[in-house]
Amino acid sequence: MKVSFFLKSRPLKDGRKNVGLQFTFSREIQVQKLTGIKVYPKLWDRAEARVNKEHIGYEEINRTLAEFKHRIEVANIKYETKRIGTEQVIAEVLKRNDISSVENYINTAIKDDLSNDQTYFSYLNWWKGLKKLVGKSNKPMKIEELMIENFYVRALKRGNELVKNQELSSRSYANYISVCQKVLNHAYDNRNIFEPYKIKDKYRTTDVYRLSREKKIIEPVNVFNAIKEVNSLQQWQSVALWLLSFSLRGFYYSDIVALTDEKLHNKKGEKTPKNLFSEMYIDTMRAKSNINIFTKIPRPVLRLLRMIKFTFVYTQIDREHNGKTILSPINDRIGIVQYDVTTSGNFHNQLWKLFQRKSRKLGLDMLNARKTFNNIGERLDISNDTREILLGHLGKRTIHQHYNNYKLPEVINRVDKAHIDILERFKTIELIQILTNKLRELIEAKNLPKWLLIQSGVHKVGREYKVLVGMKDFDTSKGKEYNKPEWATIEPKFKKYFKADKSKEKGYWADEETWLDEKNRIKKAVAKNLKDNVWFKEALRQEKELKEAKVISIKNAV
Repeated sequence: MKVSFFLKSRPLKDGRKNVGLQFTFSREIQVQKLTGIKVYPKLWDRAEARVNKEHIGYEEINRTLAEFKHRIEVANIKYETKRIGTEQVIAEVLKRNDISSVENYINTAIKDDLSNDQTYFSYLNWWKGLKKLVGKSNKPMKIEELMIENFYVRALKRGNELVKNQELSSRSYANYISVCQKVLNHAYDNRNIFEPYKIKDKYRTTDVYRLSREKKIIEPVNVFNAIKEVNSLQQWQSVALWLLSFSLRGFYYSDIVALTDEKLHNKKGEKTPKNLFSEMYIDTMRAKSNINIFTKIPRPVLRLLRMIKFTFVYTQIDREHNGKTILSPINDRIGIVQYDVTTSGNFHNQLWKLFQRKSRKLGLDMLNARKTFNNIGERLDISNDTREILLGHLGKRTIHQHYNNYKLPEVINRVDKAHIDILERFKTIELIQILTNKLRELIEAKNLPKWLLIQSGVHKVGREYKVLVGMKDFDTSKGKEYNKPEWATIEPKFKKYFKADKSKEKGYWADEETWLDEKNRIKKAVAKNLKDNVWFKEALRQEKELKEAKVISIKNAV
């Protein structure tokens, strides 16, 4: 790889020429990019790639050129060691630092150096919060202003007032000041300021302490009332996502995006093949705290998750990010959408903003789901340590004493019991059933596809693809009523997605060959009811025609 400077042949009106960079990776791959620097050709030193002292603003121009040279050297090393490719080389060399204001610096230099878009958005929001705190929301501030102690004197005074009046949390104030230190450190490390500056500890936290602003605690009746007000599929999704967040112990949107079959384990923490009946646990890392969380997915909650998944198939089938669909594959049992949150901050925020806005109008805030889960735990006298493990939001003491052993059977049993107790106290199963009924109402009222209530694998019948969506009463000519499976046909627009289903393939389910065996513990508990159930007989009768034997376990999922 070779990168060299050149001057564009066509001069500008004032006689200057644009300085460009020639990226040569091979004879076939050569790219030219402009640097934004304009120079007078007669004062350009081609061999040294710099201007001489007679050039107007020569110091600034040569310093900028030196920065380009430095980035070229760094990018070349990364390219030679195969850490980055051709596009990344160009991006790394061309990145520009805007030091005209703190906000612009965060938007350029700091953003380019962060691997996680969510961190960038946090820095930007903290900075905006600090400007509002000190009354400079509409005034740009230079980095040098962060090196004046009086700025922090005023910030602390105002911070104490707001915390005392419960208009600001101590944690938010600490974040505001921390972003100032991050900007100062970055600017010094990158030679944008020439003296280091350390903010004094006494300005980093408020004298008045309150961990967080009060968040509204949601009661089951609030969710019930929100469901009653739902009159669109997107409103239904927003409420369902809130209830899913609560049911999974306070997951945020980023945690929901991270859901995938790869994170499913059994109770022993072992990865297992797909099973119809065995217990399922999510072993994942909380996006916000970067702490492991090991949570059981009760069957009704899995049913809720699956309904959300297929409503997303309906509403997001055409949505792509970076040229790829955002939908998780149909064979992923818990995945809803898939993309890299760390590098897709803008896309992620835009996607979920709609649901957050709609749920707030119905009285539900995603942040309150986590707070409510913890509050119900407090009411049930669940210990603080157990609640911290449940939420994956731990202090150092709890991490050292408990979380290193979070997969011990005793810990799992204790946490599972607390989890189920909280769900039962909140009437979660009943609310999931009400949500399911509301979805049925919307399907009828809005003429939505019935496959949104999918309860089976995909069946190919001739040229059509069908799924089981429930059971309905059927009157025979003899007057006898019995349950008959209800099927929905997949529309052409969605066929490609559903055709990928593999759940009916032999061997897909690890336990399908044994679940009705006499030695199977599940069979011992339910076999009699299944065999006496007329729906079971009907399912067996239709097996020959539609091969639907694998769907019978889903009838009582909610």
